[in-house]
Amino acid sequence: MRLMEDNGRYLAVHPTTYGLGFAVLERDLRLIDWGAYRARADKNQTSLRFLERLTRRFQPCAVLIETRERRERQRSVRIQHFIDSVRTSARQQGIVLKGISHRKVRRFFEAQGAMTKQEIALCIAELLPELLHYLPPRRKAWMPEHGHMGTFDAIALALTHFNADENIFHDRIQPRP
Repeated sequence: MRLMEDNGRYLAVHPTTYGLGFAVLERDLRLIDWGAYRARADKNQTSLRFLERLTRRFQPCAVLIETRERRERQRSVRIQHFIDSVRTSARQQGIVLKGISHRKVRRFFEAQGAMTKQEIALCIAELLPELLHYLPPRRKAWMPEHGHMGTFDAIALALTHFNADENIFHDRIQPRP
């Protein structure tokens, strides 16, 4: 098994109840591709095949995925199995899998003044204006989560990773009042 070289390209993935949100970013914060994949049947298998197509197409040096610490609310069993499948697939393809804790993402964005998922998405859209059109509307208590929120969750993972490892954009994100 050969590890992918560090080309500065990362694939961030956020599993959701409908499939997954994803984003391909480069270390200089250039957004290459992003979206939400809606799996119709056998969500884990079809989402994994989609993810494998993304890794073949973009050849990221690492796949970023959210992990949960023991004290945090756990993801559904289906999503836990999906994450295990992603781990196996990445290993087989020679791609590094980096887990980023949900707590680390929240802390990073809280330091930017973004406390809710909506505020985090807005913070991301301000940093990457090409996403403004995809910004989900404010969610009411009775509404399901918008399909694009998984994409913003994936990008939040990547931004947290870039900040923790390289602190390369500390001047690009301004704390919110």
